[in-house]
Amino acid sequence: MNSFNNFNNLSKALVKKIEGDLKGFKEVSKYKVEYGIPEGSVADGENISDYAKLVDFGSPALRIPSRPWLSSLKEKYFNEIKNDVDNALKEIKNNPQKEVKDALERNISFKLINYMRDNILNGGWIKNSQKTIKLKGSSTPLINEGNMLRSVNSFATKEVGND
Repeated sequence: MNSFNNFNNLSKALVKKIEGDLKGFKEVSKYKVEYGIPEGSVADGENISDYAKLVDFGSPALRIPSRPWLSSLKEKYFNEIKNDVDNALKEIKNNPQKEVKDALERNISFKLINYMRDNILNGGWIKNSQKTIKLKGSSTPLINEGNMLRSVNSFATKEVGND
Protein backbone atom coordinates (compact mmCIF):
# COMPACT_ATOMS: atom_id res chain seq x y z
CA MET A 1 0.00 0.00 0.00
CA ASN A 2 1.08 3.57 -0.44
CA SER A 3 1.89 5.42 2.73
CA PHE A 4 0.01 8.61 3.54
CA ASN A 5 3.21 9.79 5.30
CA ASN A 6 4.98 9.86 1.96
CA PHE A 7 3.72 13.11 0.45
CA ASN A 8 6.23 13.12 -2.42
CA ASN A 9 3.60 14.17 -4.99
CA LEU A 10 1.90 16.83 -2.90
CA SER A 11 2.77 20.48 -2.95
CA LYS A 12 5.38 21.64 -0.47
CA ALA A 13 2.85 24.01 1.10
CA LEU A 14 0.59 21.17 2.21
CA VAL A 15 3.53 19.10 3.42
CA LYS A 16 4.76 22.00 5.58
CA LYS A 17 1.28 22.61 6.96
CA ILE A 18 0.78 18.97 7.89
CA GLU A 19 4.26 18.64 9.38
CA GLY A 20 3.70 21.87 11.34
CA ASP A 21 0.32 20.67 12.60
CA LEU A 22 1.70 17.29 13.58
CA LYS A 23 4.52 18.77 15.69
CA GLY A 24 1.92 19.82 18.24
CA PHE A 25 0.45 16.33 18.35
CA LYS A 26 3.12 13.95 19.57
CA GLU A 27 0.72 10.98 19.64
CA VAL A 28 -0.47 11.59 16.07
CA SER A 29 3.06 11.59 14.69
CA LYS A 30 3.42 7.96 15.85
CA TYR A 31 0.83 6.88 13.27
CA LYS A 32 0.73 6.55 9.54
CA VAL A 33 -2.32 6.22 7.32
CA GLU A 34 -1.86 3.71 4.54
CA TYR A 35 -4.04 3.43 1.47
CA GLY A 36 -4.21 1.55 -1.78
CA ILE A 37 -4.48 -2.16 -2.45
CA PRO A 38 -2.54 -4.38 -0.05
CA GLU A 39 0.34 -6.34 -1.60
CA GLY A 40 -0.67 -9.86 -2.53
CA SER A 41 -4.41 -9.14 -2.74
CA VAL A 42 -5.93 -11.90 -4.85
CA ALA A 43 -9.48 -12.32 -6.13
CA ASP A 44 -10.70 -14.99 -8.52
CA GLY A 45 -7.10 -16.14 -8.99
CA GLU A 46 -5.97 -12.69 -10.15
CA ASN A 47 -3.28 -10.72 -8.29
CA ILE A 48 -5.20 -7.48 -7.79
CA SER A 49 -2.26 -5.49 -6.38
CA ASP A 50 -0.07 -6.30 -9.41
CA TYR A 51 -2.90 -5.47 -11.81
CA ALA A 52 -3.58 -2.20 -9.97
CA LYS A 53 0.08 -1.14 -10.35
CA LEU A 54 0.10 -2.14 -14.02
CA VAL A 55 -2.93 -0.05 -14.94
CA ASP A 56 -1.83 2.87 -12.74
CA PHE A 57 1.47 3.28 -14.58
CA GLY A 58 0.59 1.54 -17.84
CA SER A 59 2.85 -0.57 -20.03
CA PRO A 60 3.74 0.50 -23.56
CA ALA A 61 5.13 -2.99 -24.22
CA LEU A 62 1.76 -4.53 -23.35
CA ARG A 63 -0.13 -1.66 -24.99
CA ILE A 64 -1.78 -0.75 -21.71
CA PRO A 65 -2.30 3.01 -21.27
CA SER A 66 -1.54 4.66 -17.95
CA ARG A 67 -4.68 5.24 -15.90
CA PRO A 68 -3.23 6.73 -12.69
CA TRP A 69 -6.14 5.92 -10.42
CA LEU A 70 -3.84 5.85 -7.34
CA SER A 71 -0.77 7.90 -8.24
CA SER A 72 -2.98 10.90 -9.14
CA LEU A 73 -5.11 10.64 -5.99
CA LYS A 74 -3.24 13.16 -3.84
CA GLU A 75 -3.21 15.72 -6.63
CA LYS A 76 -6.86 15.28 -7.64
CA TYR A 77 -8.18 15.31 -4.08
CA PHE A 78 -5.67 17.81 -2.67
CA ASN A 79 -8.23 20.12 -1.02
CA GLU A 80 -10.34 17.27 0.30
CA ILE A 81 -7.32 15.51 1.83
CA LYS A 82 -6.11 18.77 3.38
CA ASN A 83 -9.56 19.29 4.95
CA ASP A 84 -9.64 15.67 6.16
CA VAL A 85 -6.26 16.10 7.87
CA ASP A 86 -7.43 19.37 9.45
CA ASN A 87 -10.61 17.70 10.71
CA ALA A 88 -8.69 14.78 12.19
CA LEU A 89 -6.33 17.14 14.03
CA LYS A 90 -9.24 19.26 15.30
CA GLU A 91 -11.02 16.16 16.60
CA ILE A 92 -7.88 14.95 18.37
CA LYS A 93 -7.21 18.40 19.84
CA ASN A 94 -10.82 18.86 21.03
CA ASN A 95 -11.17 15.32 22.39
CA PRO A 96 -7.74 14.25 23.69
CA GLN A 97 -9.28 11.27 25.48
CA LYS A 98 -10.44 9.78 22.17
CA GLU A 99 -8.38 7.15 20.41
CA VAL A 100 -6.02 8.74 17.86
CA LYS A 101 -6.29 5.75 15.54
CA ASP A 102 -10.09 6.08 15.45
CA ALA A 103 -9.93 9.81 14.69
CA LEU A 104 -7.46 9.25 11.85
CA GLU A 105 -9.50 6.44 10.37
CA ARG A 106 -12.82 8.27 10.71
CA ASN A 107 -11.53 11.53 9.22
CA ILE A 108 -8.94 10.30 6.72
CA SER A 109 -8.88 6.55 6.01
CA PHE A 110 -12.56 6.05 5.26
CA LYS A 111 -12.58 9.10 3.01
CA LEU A 112 -9.49 7.93 1.13
CA ILE A 113 -11.35 4.72 0.30
CA ASN A 114 -14.15 6.80 -1.21
CA TYR A 115 -11.68 8.98 -3.15
CA MET A 116 -9.97 5.89 -4.59
CA ARG A 117 -13.29 4.35 -5.63
CA ASP A 118 -14.48 7.63 -7.13
CA ASN A 119 -11.22 7.99 -9.06
CA ILE A 120 -11.49 4.45 -10.42
CA LEU A 121 -15.08 4.99 -11.54
CA ASN A 122 -14.97 8.64 -12.64
CA GLY A 123 -11.34 9.38 -13.47
CA GLY A 124 -12.00 10.21 -17.12
CA TRP A 125 -9.65 7.47 -18.29
CA ILE A 126 -8.62 6.64 -21.83
CA LYS A 127 -11.34 4.49 -23.36
CA ASN A 128 -10.77 0.78 -23.81
CA SER A 129 -9.75 -0.32 -27.27
CA GLN A 130 -12.18 -2.35 -29.35
CA LYS A 131 -9.95 -5.39 -28.82
CA THR A 132 -10.13 -4.94 -25.02
CA ILE A 133 -13.89 -4.45 -25.13
CA LYS A 134 -14.24 -7.67 -27.10
CA LEU A 135 -11.98 -9.58 -24.67
CA LYS A 136 -13.54 -8.38 -21.42
CA GLY A 137 -17.04 -7.67 -22.65
CA SER A 138 -17.10 -4.14 -21.23
CA SER A 139 -16.12 -0.68 -22.38
CA THR A 140 -15.55 0.60 -18.82
CA PRO A 141 -11.84 1.19 -18.07
CA LEU A 142 -10.50 -0.29 -14.79
CA ILE A 143 -13.65 -2.33 -14.15
CA ASN A 144 -13.73 -6.00 -15.03
CA GLU A 145 -15.38 -7.99 -12.27
CA GLY A 146 -15.09 -5.14 -9.75
CA ASN A 147 -12.28 -6.84 -7.80
CA MET A 148 -9.96 -3.83 -7.84
CA LEU A 149 -12.76 -1.53 -6.76
CA ARG A 150 -13.61 -3.84 -3.85
CA SER A 151 -9.94 -4.28 -2.87
CA VAL A 152 -9.08 -0.65 -2.09
CA ASN A 153 -8.41 -0.11 1.58
CA SER A 154 -7.03 2.39 4.04
CA PHE A 155 -6.22 2.26 7.73
CA ALA A 156 -4.15 3.93 10.43
CA THR A 157 -1.31 1.98 12.04
CA LYS A 158 1.16 2.84 14.74
CA GLU A 159 4.65 2.84 13.30
CA VAL A 160 7.10 0.27 14.64
CA GLY A 161 9.12 1.62 17.55
CA ASN A 162 6.59 4.36 18.37
CA ASP A 163 4.84 2.79 21.33
